[in-house]
Amino acid sequence: MSRDCVRDCLAHFFNQIANRTSRDLAFPDGGAAFGVREETIAVRGGEPVAMLCEGAISSAERVRHLAWRAANRATSPRNLTVASMRQVAENSTVTSHNCACLLDTLATRMAQAGYGEVGERLADAAQAARSARGTWLHAARELTRVWTAAPPGHVSAAAIEAVELTSWTGRLAYADPQWSPSDGPDRPLRSPETLAAEELPQVTAGAHHACGGCPGLRRT
Repeated sequence: MSRDCVRDCLAHFFNQIANRTSRDLAFPDGGAAFGVREETIAVRGGEPVAMLCEGAISSAERVRHLAWRAANRATSPRNLTVASMRQVAENSTVTSHNCACLLDTLATRMAQAGYGEVGERLADAAQAARSARGTWLHAARELTRVWTAAPPGHVSAAAIEAVELTSWTGRLAYADPQWSPSDGPDRPLRSPETLAAEELPQVTAGAHHACGGCPGLRRT
């Protein structure tokens, strides 16, 4: 797939995510039907880097937990809908893109701080995130041709949390503290120089957890 095609698909997915209503981003009955409670850190805008990292890590952990639960309940048609699968694939595409951008920024910052070997490893991780983005993008495109017998409107808890993870990683990757998916993929990225030395381990951990959260969603 050409770079222009990837960019067009990303812009479409950003728009799809932004157009989902707040009703789509709340757990029915506070999550009781899914065995979870809605104890999340709300993305408000302007959060310091440490809070963004905490939010990304917390969201990634919930994604992994909910994906594991969904995999064990996949035999129920109610838990496997086109809406859920598309939302997971689209958001995982964008989250992987955000992580790739953030890891590139970290690689540059580590090199600036004199940690060249660490920077090289982070650059490799950024490339792996781009590869994951391509895999999720392909899945999202294929899902436009998939239909199930289940009602199309139901969205799983894992799919809902995938939206939150996209928001947290976007706020880490982009320079605008009020960034949202409606801004698309072409906004200025966070400058390496804006990351303080003491923030580098936190941001690296946030990127690591976020990248690790998406693979589990393949089972949902």
